[in-house]
Amino acid sequence: MGKLCDDMTRLRGEIDSLRDSRVEMRDGLSRFASALRGAVSKTQSEFRAAHNETSRDAKNNRCAFVSGLCDYVSSFLGAVREDLQGVRMVWGALSGAGQTLVETGEGEPGPRPERERKKRGRH
Repeated sequence: MGKLCDDMTRLRGEIDSLRDSRVEMRDGLSRFASALRGAVSKTQSEFRAAHNETSRDAKNNRCAFVSGLCDYVSSFLGAVREDLQGVRMVWGALSGAGQTLVETGEGEPGPRPERERKKRGRH
């Protein structure tokens, strides 16, 4: 039984060696997975920080644009308001007591009676 005993001893040594290799591989995979989780977590936190910064910058840019647009529209409306006020003053100066001023041949306005509008009946 010497040969059988030697084969059984060798087989037991191979089994122990393979078990130790499997334990080392499992521990190595566990360390690798742990390191990978840490790297992924770090990458995700960097993505979040970059996203927050980009969002903040985009919001500030939009606010600045809208503020500039509001200022532009406000100044434009003010200019239109001033133009309309000037037009109203001219119209008020030109119209008076049912008369409108028309330009005469000499370039100066003269009074002209307002035309009566024809009243249309409903059919």
